[in-house]
Amino acid sequence: MSNLISKPGAKNVRLWKYFGFRSADGKTIDATMKDTVFCKIPACPKPEMKYNGNTNTLSSHLQRYHHKENAEYLGFSASTSSSVQQPTIAAALGCVKKIDLDSTRGRAITEHIVGMIVKDLRPYEIVSGEGFKKMFGYLAPDYPLACGKYYASKINDKYVLASARLQEILGKVATAAITVDLWTSQASHAYLGITTHFLDEDWKQVTRLVDCTELAGDQHTAPDIAPALKARLQHWHLYDGDVSRVVAATSDNGKNMLNALGKDGLEISPVIGCVAHTINLCVEEGFKVQRVSHLLAKVRRVVEHFHRSTKATYQLRDAQLAAGKNENDVLGVVQDVKTRWTSAYFMLKRCAELADYIQSVLQNADKKAIRDLAFPGRDVFEMKELCAALQPLCLAMQGMGGETYCSLSMAEPLLYKLLTKSLHATQEDTPIVFEFKKAAYDNLAKRYQDEAMKAIFALASLLDPRFKDFGFVKDAVAREEKRKCAEKEVIKVSTHDNHISNIYMIYTTV
Repeated sequence: MSNLISKPGAKNVRLWKYFGFRSADGKTIDATMKDTVFCKIPACPKPEMKYNGNTNTLSSHLQRYHHKENAEYLGFSASTSSSVQQPTIAAALGCVKKIDLDSTRGRAITEHIVGMIVKDLRPYEIVSGEGFKKMFGYLAPDYPLACGKYYASKINDKYVLASARLQEILGKVATAAITVDLWTSQASHAYLGITTHFLDEDWKQVTRLVDCTELAGDQHTAPDIAPALKARLQHWHLYDGDVSRVVAATSDNGKNMLNALGKDGLEISPVIGCVAHTINLCVEEGFKVQRVSHLLAKVRRVVEHFHRSTKATYQLRDAQLAAGKNENDVLGVVQDVKTRWTSAYFMLKRCAELADYIQSVLQNADKKAIRDLAFPGRDVFEMKELCAALQPLCLAMQGMGGETYCSLSMAEPLLYKLLTKSLHATQEDTPIVFEFKKAAYDNLAKRYQDEAMKAIFALASLLDPRFKDFGFVKDAVAREEKRKCAEKEVIKVSTHDNHISNIYMIYTTV
């Protein structure tokens, strides 16, 4: 195509030799076509494309339509390929002398392989893969790769050493807190997970996952869970005889777990229901409202259609490209998972974002049943409104999910904000948002009403420099009451542990 010229002054000359701009004189770019670039490769199925100032579209075009030229652009040639293979072939023929696995270099390489498997959570059989062998033959041809079971045994040795060190550390800890969760795998096996939290000698917060032990499928009651928990805490030296050094526990809001940790089991106090799980429960209650459940059902049907239909998925992609989107910016629908309400939020958010493209694809479908899936304008509006209501709840859950910092002090201000602002329904809310907020508010307001729990939340906020003045409480009288409640709790707790009063003195001078 003689009327195409490359971009003047382009740095990536190797890429631009395949593309060009229209030019009337063969020297300067046609001003009316400066935003359009053309592919020079003969018989290109889609030679014309938008140009937005970078080469992402060009490289993506090569990758998709011209495999031979793309390989050439990336620098793959016969000479390069053969040179890369030489060390591997030499190793295969036995030309490289193999080192002993028990030598210093052999042990060092083995340690790195084991570290990669553990750190990246890879199956130990990765070492048996042809790709892995080929890579190692090039990187370390003198290292004799062993079978997967060899590295599995090294992982077990590593675990024994690490668990022994952790037992020693936990045996010296004065007090600790635990997070406990009961969950079911995809294979329908039940597991009890235990994470411990404690302060080291430098007063730094340390979190360690110590256990993930299987429970029998029919043994999920408090009398079943409590002995299993006690046995594992004894194993980790956190339970000596009948004396437990676990002073607090967090779990989901299930009665079986709360009772196993509390009065009917280990008698740990306090046992705090996970705030993120509590928010999850109140949102799920809001999702049960007829308007909300009806909208979610509609959106799920649309998302399921795109997940089932490859044709519809490509049409959605093409609709975005036709509207001028860069290929790297093309989005797909998101499917929600029933056990995580945040996935429903991301599903709604994505559908609202792609609403125009989704409508275009559905309305032009051949079958009436598919055309009937199209969203009315009211549904799109309600999706956006509901997303706006869900966003602060999603952020709240993410903020409470940290394990490298103490999040208990945020519980009081977070719950206060949710009940007085984020979930406080007003006449300005649309009907779907009003009904969602009301249902979620009513559910959340019933929780954490125990006076002892309120005192703990207030104490934690008082000991945090960000919240010690309870400035998040707007009413002056209520603010002063919360502060007095927290100060009483400090005096009460400090009679048993002088560390608390010391922390209080430090924070009040910040």
